[in-house]
Amino acid sequence: PVVPLVIPKAPDSSPESIARGKELTLKVECDKCHGKEGRGDGPSAMELKDDWDQIPMRPADWTAPWRFRGGNRAEDIFRTIRTGLNGTPMPTFAEDLTVDETWDVVHYVRSLASVNEPEVKRTLVSKKVEGVLSLEMENGQWETAQIFYVPFSGQVILKERLFQPTVHSLRFSSIYNETEIAFRIQWNDPTSKAHKEFGGGDEMILQFPAKLKEGERAIPHFLMGQPGKSVNLWLWSDAYGKVVDAKASRLGDWMVREDRPLASIISYKNGQYTLMIKRERVNDQKGSVQFPADRIVVPLAFSAVDGSSGEGGSKRGVTTWYNLLLEQPVGNNIIYVPIIIFLLILGLEVLLMVRTRRSKNTIS
Repeated sequence: PVVPLVIPKAPDSSPESIARGKELTLKVECDKCHGKEGRGDGPSAMELKDDWDQIPMRPADWTAPWRFRGGNRAEDIFRTIRTGLNGTPMPTFAEDLTVDETWDVVHYVRSLASVNEPEVKRTLVSKKVEGVLSLEMENGQWETAQIFYVPFSGQVILKERLFQPTVHSLRFSSIYNETEIAFRIQWNDPTSKAHKEFGGGDEMILQFPAKLKEGERAIPHFLMGQPGKSVNLWLWSDAYGKVVDAKASRLGDWMVREDRPLASIISYKNGQYTLMIKRERVNDQKGSVQFPADRIVVPLAFSAVDGSSGEGGSKRGVTTWYNLLLEQPVGNNIIYVPIIIFLLILGLEVLLMVRTRRSKNTIS
């Protein structure tokens, strides 16, 4: 007879439990599928298929628990570990872990990210900093930059369509000074190497309107523009090995302009890419986005491809337009003017009270 699974009350999490859970995931070899830091990039990740050996299946990304198939509550994760997931490569670990050890693993998995999906903000803020902009992620300039969550949707408007992009989201931050602007983009990808065997190369694209006229509200279509309204792409891919400037007016079809260099650094570690890009705010290159001092808001969209999933061309993750805001420093006038106005109003009220009392005394 089938014995129902009894899920006991979850014990409180603690640093000690989380540390034990991390060690246990290595002991029972969770990392072979889920990776060293839980991003679904283990050495076996690309070999997994469903129970009928037909459909490729990717291990769960523990850093995005809102995407868990079986739920992301502590009890849900406990159940998944004890029973596995039918139809998937996820096995049961009921014979490998005790109940207490299972809770330790649950606490470790839940420590890797917030349970709820981060808030999506339509305005992405670039922070103004002093000094020459650095492309080193550890540089203190980047500590002041706010990190924004940007989710991807599959491109389902044009053939060929993609309903579930492998790159589900990115983290974006930006800094600028008087003459330069820089961007940092981080996203999870199961592999940076096995592309030829499984399809093509990886891509990450930042997209801007090629032309921005003052007061113009119409912007190009978010799927890489349209005839007469082209877009400027800052494009990184395996094929180029760096970020290049390109022009596009149709999805998946662009013209690279090698004479327009962009400074960039790309790195990959434990299932995560980090891309750093820098360029002058203003240059004389026609059709390239400009960031002059009198323009503090610029439309920005993203596009991503995971080559190991056979994506590419029109099969890609996309976003609609966001607003890139170059944050303006708060000057002394902004601080002092409200205080001065408050004092003036207070003085007028006191004066009015004094006159009112004098009038009453005169009448008496």
